[in-house]
Amino acid sequence: MIQQKQIERPFDLLAYYIGREVKVTCKAYKEYEISGKLLAFDQHKNLVLELNEEGKTKTKFLNGDNVLFIEEN
Repeated sequence: MIQQKQIERPFDLLAYYIGREVKVTCKAYKEYEISGKLLAFDQHKNLVLELNEEGKTKTKFLNGDNVLFIEEN
């Protein structure tokens, strides 16, 4: 569990999530969730996730404009 004093800015929490499994709630035409290991992010909330789909590891880019929530999985 992360300590409260380690979080001074919102991006501190995202930096804490690097390398961890997260669940991202997105909204495009409809709301949906995607889970995977957070590999990278930028100031626009663009995310790079590593997903395990059908026994294969895939890397996906999520556009930050569509990201609603990010939480540890």
